[in-house]
Amino acid sequence: AYRGDYGPLAQLIQAVTLAMAGAVEDGLNLSVTCAEDIPFITEDEIRRTSAGSFEGDLRVRAQQRACRIWNVQPVPASFNQPVRSNAPVLMISGTNDPATPSDYATRELPYLPNGRQILVKGLSHGDETPCLDNLKVEFVVAGTARGLNATPCATSFHRPPFATSMAGFSSLF
Repeated sequence: AYRGDYGPLAQLIQAVTLAMAGAVEDGLNLSVTCAEDIPFITEDEIRRTSAGSFEGDLRVRAQQRACRIWNVQPVPASFNQPVRSNAPVLMISGTNDPATPSDYATRELPYLPNGRQILVKGLSHGDETPCLDNLKVEFVVAGTARGLNATPCATSFHRPPFATSMAGFSSLF
């Protein structure tokens, strides 16, 4: 794109757009977000979080408009209260997760006395590693997060190399 050839970028955008269109069910997404998220976002939060951003409040305003059309009832405000449980809980958080930032889990830990959070450097939403897969199995077998050696997993994620061509992408989508 830097050299004026937008073809590869357009192919990548099209491939990702088509893959996402099949991966996210719009009706389900609207039913959940319009009941559980949008009704609880304040104007102050919108101003604070969108100030100085590239997109501004465009995305949240579009979602609010979609929710008015979708017309689902919001969940009770108590839905947003912390879950309190003595059950064993293992929360795996990534430092690069924009959908469920690690501070969400950190804020919940006080309500989960048998909970533990593992923070994985560089991990984003939906990323996996063999180390984390093994850790999950160990957690289920042990029935507790106490005593799990999570140290190797904390640095087990490595980003793939930056793509400089479309080679291999067409088979992914």
